[in-house]
Amino acid sequence: MPFSALYKLQVLQDLSSQRSSSTIMWSPLFRLIVWPYRRCLRPSYTQRPLASSVLRSYIRKRAHPSWTSYFVEYRQVQDDHFAEKHFNFDVDGHNYHILR
Repeated sequence: MPFSALYKLQVLQDLSSQRSSSTIMWSPLFRLIVWPYRRCLRPSYTQRPLASSVLRSYIRKRAHPSWTSYFVEYRQVQDDHFAEKHFNFDVDGHNYHILR
């Protein structure tokens, strides 16, 4: 189910400054295959919001629930947690364990 246009705009405005390469996993596979494909062959990819930004906005909007479940298609966001099956994710001092 796609996000509403207003919600997408809010995510982009709130978190556009967080687009940094430091959040991307720089493994050899990523550098040699994934990065050139995403950046050069699909320039529209860089216009999408980061997946972590969408998740952070969603958790803030829900007022930091103790647990939650949601779905976002990969084609709607940039995957800035490439190759991570699970990881800790901090939102305003609340720690969430993300399972993908």
